[in-house]
Amino acid sequence: MSLKAPFNPDELPHHLSVYYRRFFPYSLFHRWLNYGHSDTGHFFALREFCFTLKDDVYLRYKSFETQKELEKGIQEYCPHKIDIGPVYSARIKDVKLNPLIVPVERELIFDIDMTDYDEVRLCCSSANICSKCWPLMTLAIKVIHRVLTEDFGFQNILWVYSGRRGIHCWIADKKARNLKSPARHAIIEYLTLIKAGLQGKERRAVLSNFDLEYQAVSKSLHLVRNHFLKNLVRDQGLMESEKGLAKVLAMLEDQELIAKVRAAIEPISGSERRWDKLTDMVGDYVASKKRNQDSWKTSNMLDELQVMFCYPRLDINVSHGLNHLLKSPFSVHPKTGRVCVPINPDQADQFDPFAVPTIDQLLEEMSDYDKAHPPLSATGTGDEPTTVPTKPPIPDWKKTSLKEGITIFETFVRKLEINWKREKAKENIKTEPVDTDF
Repeated sequence: MSLKAPFNPDELPHHLSVYYRRFFPYSLFHRWLNYGHSDTGHFFALREFCFTLKDDVYLRYKSFETQKELEKGIQEYCPHKIDIGPVYSARIKDVKLNPLIVPVERELIFDIDMTDYDEVRLCCSSANICSKCWPLMTLAIKVIHRVLTEDFGFQNILWVYSGRRGIHCWIADKKARNLKSPARHAIIEYLTLIKAGLQGKERRAVLSNFDLEYQAVSKSLHLVRNHFLKNLVRDQGLMESEKGLAKVLAMLEDQELIAKVRAAIEPISGSERRWDKLTDMVGDYVASKKRNQDSWKTSNMLDELQVMFCYPRLDINVSHGLNHLLKSPFSVHPKTGRVCVPINPDQADQFDPFAVPTIDQLLEEMSDYDKAHPPLSATGTGDEPTTVPTKPPIPDWKKTSLKEGITIFETFVRKLEINWKREKAKENIKTEPVDTDF
């Protein structure tokens, strides 16, 4: 069996023209962003889209009245990337920067990029990822999804692979879409454990004993500790790698402690045995500082170290404003050719970014399916052909490995629609006139 040729970015324009005609899930896409409004309400037309064309030509402030208009626009421009913006107070087509037209609604969104972990990654850097560092994204999904569902009660959450080195999160509940910037910022602060350093110092995690009393922090730390031990100490041999060991020791900050720990663990073989020795020594160091006035600085050193290596790193600028653009689900990454497919958060451990289909792979899978399933033709004897019952054509995406991603997306949209109907039913009950004629 021959190896599959790598994706060729030069072929992207041709592939996109087929992809947008035969694979892009326009109906589900429109049902999602229309949020249960009738087509006559013009709600969908208030949404901003941005198209990125070849050579990074940006077409901002695009808007579409209907699903058909959206289809026509996308197929006409064949954008290399589609970004989704906010819902505006009026349609922005041909009005662009009119100061009277402002964002009024927007999903709460998160953008987590692997490059933000470069200071602690041992295997890759920049846009590169591998099976060793991708579990950081898996952990981010687990930590953030738990907080969003359990602590804030959000129900309609869509996780999407960015197509290259990160993940995006869309919270589509009505109460999330209507949040003002201060409330969005408060949620980000609630999720943030790694703070920017003061006076030019590097950012670091600072955990107080008061923080640990919160279930939100304690549950997140449970996930972080498990990830650190399994993925870094055991699987990557963190404590036996000179690069990894240097990063760990630097986070202890106290130079005398660093020297003692290094001298004690260097004769020890085995990453986990070295980590056990370090935790014992740091535990003794913390205990010795308990009566000091500034003991709070050292009381949670081990947890702070593990948080720095593993905890989700959020792009605050993406999340707190209403007018930030975020790449659309089912865009195609122009460098990798991979489709930005949804991720099932309940199966985050099983998601493999390297198994995500590329656009040329989808075309090949569709062609292979059609060859293996030729259309039935009418046959018969004499002058009377046999009538073959016709079946509705199978959507092209069902012939390919895009099926799983669209199924997850469809589940998300259907759940949204169930919630819309419940909300409308409640509103109808509230607005029904009370009969006072007894």
